[in-house]
Amino acid sequence: MKKITVVTSVLCPSQNAFRVLSKCMQSVRKAINKVGGEYIIVDDNSAEGTDFFKNVADKYIRNDITSGVSVSLNKGMKQSTNDFVVKLDSDYLVPENLFEILLQDWTDDLCFISPSYLVSDSTDLQQFELANIPAIEGGIYNRPPGLAPSYLTPPSIFRWGGGILMFDRKKLAEIDYFDEDFGIGGAQDNDVIFRLLMKGYNWRWDNNVVTRHFASISSKDEKSTQNWNKIRQFGDAYFEKKHGFSPGGFISKVYRHYKYHFKY
Repeated sequence: MKKITVVTSVLCPSQNAFRVLSKCMQSVRKAINKVGGEYIIVDDNSAEGTDFFKNVADKYIRNDITSGVSVSLNKGMKQSTNDFVVKLDSDYLVPENLFEILLQDWTDDLCFISPSYLVSDSTDLQQFELANIPAIEGGIYNRPPGLAPSYLTPPSIFRWGGGILMFDRKKLAEIDYFDEDFGIGGAQDNDVIFRLLMKGYNWRWDNNVVTRHFASISSKDEKSTQNWNKIRQFGDAYFEKKHGFSPGGFISKVYRHYKYHFKY
């Protein structure tokens, strides 16, 4: 069976954020164990959680200064020798069969798969129970247009999210991984996806698994050293300067204007 390395970048500012992140990471650990994979956590200078991160990961890396998601992910991904690398944000609670399903649904022309997700409430303790993750829709959608589930036929009840992306490691290396010039800005996912699509690789949205997302719990925490809105603004500005259009709805733009590049 092909092997997976999961890489998570984390910047935890407080015990409140750590309460959520630790539960999410424990769920990831269980899912990785089911496929015999590897878990690499890159700590982007967190204020809390160091001992836990060391214990739950197979490899732990700590940045001396906050360097941003791209720098952190690249440090971890370049240490992988497995067939696939998975970028998984620290605030996703996942079912135990997540990686089993992604491996099962993978085909060789893909650059990545992203499961559907459900944005969750971190104050509702019931939502941390894996048994309470909603039932799957089932099936796979090819190249969904942006984040709008209603555009699909049939419509999806879940939103697409870039928090979990699975890559063929060699294909990701072709484009030199994540662009570190984003710094602490957001939209790195949009950029790496766009560059892979422009190489002609296919992609899918997997609805055979659903994850919970505790939406940017670290950067929205009152003790955070970063402002979530500014992170998005910095990243959006850099993406637009680099590619000539806004990352908002970028998949729709790619699908409409660059359709001929894709393999069918």
